[in-house]
Amino acid sequence: LLGPAFVLAMYRSSRQDVEAWRHWRTAASSAMFVLLNHYQLVTLLHVQPQSMPRELNTWLSTWAFAADVSVAFRLPCVGFENFMSGLVFKCLAPLAVAAIFAGTWAASKVGNLFWRGKNDIAMRPPIVMNCCFSIMFLFYAGIVQVTLNVAKCGPNPSGKWTLMVDRSVLCYEGDWPAMVVIGVVSMILWCGGLGALFAWVIYVSPKRWACGDFRLRWKFLFLKFRTGCAWFSLVIVGKGVAANIGFIFLSEPAIQIYWALLCLGIYCWLVSVVQPWRAFQTNLLDICSHLALLFVGFSIAWFLERTPAADEGMEAFCMILVLTTCVAGATCVVHMIAAQELGCCKRRRIDAISRAREMVDRLAHTDDECFSKFIDDLPDHEFEAFAMASAVASRDSNIGSWSL
Repeated sequence: LLGPAFVLAMYRSSRQDVEAWRHWRTAASSAMFVLLNHYQLVTLLHVQPQSMPRELNTWLSTWAFAADVSVAFRLPCVGFENFMSGLVFKCLAPLAVAAIFAGTWAASKVGNLFWRGKNDIAMRPPIVMNCCFSIMFLFYAGIVQVTLNVAKCGPNPSGKWTLMVDRSVLCYEGDWPAMVVIGVVSMILWCGGLGALFAWVIYVSPKRWACGDFRLRWKFLFLKFRTGCAWFSLVIVGKGVAANIGFIFLSEPAIQIYWALLCLGIYCWLVSVVQPWRAFQTNLLDICSHLALLFVGFSIAWFLERTPAADEGMEAFCMILVLTTCVAGATCVVHMIAAQELGCCKRRRIDAISRAREMVDRLAHTDDECFSKFIDDLPDHEFEAFAMASAVASRDSNIGSWSL
């Protein structure tokens, strides 16, 4: 019953086009997205709860709703008494969300036929689609986690392998094969299908950006990120898949934790290098979030049961990490040599300097109003880069003495 009211609230707040994307509300919504994703990943790191202190286990379980909203509805109380029925409900949840949005849009079209006011009350399809897909993008990590839960099996004190999320379900027997089929179909439909759709939209966006309906329909993929960094939404999608998939082919809880931490560490490095978010504060929040997740994962690993297989895996993991620094150092040296010695790199540098000089000439002949608008429209990252370039240019007043 609350679904249509929620849809209408989202619709009213999602009607702005690109001109309003610099508003503080955009930064606030991006921060909320980062926080929700943080607690989805906290839920992912909550493995082997029987090995943890009771207070810590209770605290980590508190955030389960971030990855699985159905936790708040107590499924056994509404007829979904076993894991199979609950799995079907969760896998069909994205379809139910789409149905609620479609039904609300259809109701607005019907209501508009009887509306006697001056303004049209029918909801615009591009905005409705943006709201619907933004919900799916928001809970993408949770959708991946739910669909892959059926393949996350681990040893049980009884001597058999059971699901990590429900120790009453035996793997490789009973209803488990049927659950795997449901999970695979959901993974292909929701995770693979949505990921492919998002990638296609980003790929064709340069050609279709002039279309207002296109911008409104797929705004959630571009709104949060600075110009040229919409592709980072695919990095977020890939992070959710990569961090979860390690729990399938790795059986030791400690190794599973460190696999997830490896994925989160790579993502944190990418955020620090690319700074993809439109607001500088969101970049900082995302980095702090993943640094906190790294320490949370290391702390959880402290309480996990130790096995000889886990010790061997950690030994190999540490040896690989020691070697990665050598590989990274060699890569940096090769890149520095290539940047100074290869002709193509020199030409690229000269071309970049020529483009910068052309841009400076264009800005010099721009009136004050257009120049102020240009500065105001710059995202935080581009503004800081522009200010840094201005500081570099002001270090030497004798421009004629500069050389390429």
